[in-house]
Amino acid sequence: MENIDEIYLQKRIKTRKITLGVTLGVCFLLALAIIIMACVNIDLKPHFINNPNRITVVSTEFTSDVAYDETSEDYDKFINTYNDMFRLTALRSLFSGRAAGYTIVETDPTDFTETTSALKDLLGNSYVKFTYDSDQKFYNKDGSEFTSMYGADVHNLTFKTVYFSLSDTDVTTDLTFYFSTEGYYKSDKNKIVKVTVPANTYSLYQMMEIYR
Repeated sequence: MENIDEIYLQKRIKTRKITLGVTLGVCFLLALAIIIMACVNIDLKPHFINNPNRITVVSTEFTSDVAYDETSEDYDKFINTYNDMFRLTALRSLFSGRAAGYTIVETDPTDFTETTSALKDLLGNSYVKFTYDSDQKFYNKDGSEFTSMYGADVHNLTFKTVYFSLSDTDVTTDLTFYFSTEGYYKSDKNKIVKVTVPANTYSLYQMMEIYR
């Protein structure tokens, strides 16, 4: 017949086995989740930015601007490379702090002066311009239409051009889109609206190598 000490010892051994099993199970599930997040890609591109009708790439390194339209031979290649800029692993996007999506930011609002010198000051030496033939609307990350915070009544904003900079560094960083925006309350001038997301533009920068 087992004494009290033997029974107590057996219970302790059983409890340790259960605790060890639970700990190993939790560690396995955590490791599995990290592996999955490191392998699965998510797309952080703002969903309301559609493919443009025309693309212009401007750089002080070019002898002239590079232009594509929907019939150009390299248009699809450009768009595919552009789309890839926003694909990050779920794990990386989580640590970037931008996994929750984007925010549309109105800038007070500031007049958008689209002269060569003003754009260079804003965007640097190399940048991309998207041009649309029809008005494009802003949509929040939840799919609802964005409305301006300025003015006495609710009103929507539209854009036909959007700009972003190109980087010669192969790194994922904050990329800001600058929209030349129409529809502001009691204003006939275009204003700046911004959206910032993580992206790596280096592949597009490399694609432009043939024009240098």
